[in-house]
Formats: sequence, structure tokens, C-alpha cells
Amino acid sequence: MTSLCDLKHYAVLALEHERYCAMVLATNHERPTEHLEAIAQDLSALGVAGKVVFDYLLANGTRTRRFFAVEFDGRTFPTWKFERVEGDDQLRAFSAQYFVEHADRVDLALLSPAMRFQVKRGQPV
Repeated sequence: MTSLCDLKHYAVLALEHERYCAMVLATNHERPTEHLEAIAQDLSALGVAGKVVFDYLLANGTRTRRFFAVEFDGRTFPTWKFERVEGDDQLRAFSAQYFVEHADRVDLALLSPAMRFQVKRGQPV
């Protein structure tokens, strides 16, 4: 997992995953989709193409409706059509690792106390 961009509202990570080439994590209450052009540039800089998964845990504050995927062609999001997907254990582990390693860059305000506890300990949520 390589992190390219740790911005105020999102982080972009290249992944080694069977279905996804990269992950975009919300790092606070703001949805990363508000920054799609910048995200496309970050993904291009990583040299990835394929399905990109977005993790909205910190933006939604809930485990449901957390993961969404969209196709990335190496330069842009051709359709901008996001589909809700079920996150697997590996995706949850990627997120947990990022959140614990970058605790100073994430805002856990929307999470329940139990979820904050898990995240702070690096446990997948």
C-alpha cells in the first residue's frame, strides 16, 4: 500500500487487491467525491488504472453504505458512475492501517465511541 496524497479531506492509496487498484479514503466528514479532478490527478501520478474503491467511513460515520467503486482509465473517471460495494476484510484492514498510522490526519468525530476505540487501536471496522 503506497500513499501518494494525504490531503486535508482524503488520502489516495495504491492497493494490491484482486479487484481494486487503489483506494480513496475520506479523512474527515467531507466526501472525497467533491475533489474528483484532483483525485484523478493523484491516481494518474500513481500510475494505476482499473476499479478504485472509495471508503466513506469517516464521512458517513457508519459501517453501512461505506464502500463505493468507480472505474478509472488511468487519466479520468469515464462514467463517474459509482456503485455501492461490500468491503472485504482486506479493504477494512487497509483502511485500519492508514487510520492508525496517520491518526494526526484523520477526524473521527462522526464515529461512535466504540468505532473510535477500534480505529485508534488499528482494528478493522
